[in-house]
Amino acid sequence: MQIGLPVLITSFYTVGIVVICVIKKTHRLDNLLKYGKTLHRLKNNSSKIGDALTKLTVPKKWFTHFYIEYLALCIATWVLVTHGSSRVAKLLGCSGRPEKSLDYTIILILLTIQSSRRLFECIFVTKFSNNARMNVSHYLMGLSFYASIVLNTLLGLSSLLDGPHKDFLSLQKLDIYVLILITFFCLFSIDQFHYHSYLAQLRKYSIPTFGLFKVVACPHYLDEILIYFTVMLLGIRNFSGSLIEVNYILAWIFVTTNLSISSLESLDYYRAQYKDCTIKYGVIPKVL
Repeated sequence: MQIGLPVLITSFYTVGIVVICVIKKTHRLDNLLKYGKTLHRLKNNSSKIGDALTKLTVPKKWFTHFYIEYLALCIATWVLVTHGSSRVAKLLGCSGRPEKSLDYTIILILLTIQSSRRLFECIFVTKFSNNARMNVSHYLMGLSFYASIVLNTLLGLSSLLDGPHKDFLSLQKLDIYVLILITFFCLFSIDQFHYHSYLAQLRKYSIPTFGLFKVVACPHYLDEILIYFTVMLLGIRNFSGSLIEVNYILAWIFVTTNLSISSLESLDYYRAQYKDCTIKYGVIPKVL
């Protein structure tokens, strides 16, 4: 029996979420989740296998590759949707619902904006240290995540691939619910940009104090979680139980799980590095 792309995406998210949680609970392997400043604090692993795995690192500045791939896939999806491709339509099996094409088109717009902004930040805003590293497993998982969420959106738009479509985005059909989600997406994106800009200008070896940094270790992660929350809400509107819709839920859970754990690592770092640290939470005030 042929396994479809939606099932593969579902499997990736599900396995990824489980693996992240297992790694966090396994002391000998939790180094695989750390990068940048938290990675520098690691000691040799007591497990030879774990130690070997944690030594497989790449430069942290390779984060830029995530968004090059992300944006390239978004652009490729736009080309396929606007010009049509019967071959790709046949390959995907046209599993998308035509009545949800507008929602998935809005999602593609938001993903294109997100990938463009993050690529801009990586190139022109973020100052990557030459010594900063990340584990190769983190790198591969990041590439896989961005590919998966764009491919899932392409699956949602697959009903448009049978021929050229120039009028698939009808702004007259936008309702107040969609407009509210778009507004929140923009607000969270602007907020995240401000935090990333602040971190880029922050003096090395000093604790951040701008905005929500007074309360949580990683408010920019909270923005990321909320950004993909708006994407998820768009993806599950008029929920029918399809795997494409379920995958948006899993993508958000994946992001939330990954960034929540990373935020707790950052919180531990700040507490160990700065004795006067008053930050109480990792990413969500009063919660985590």
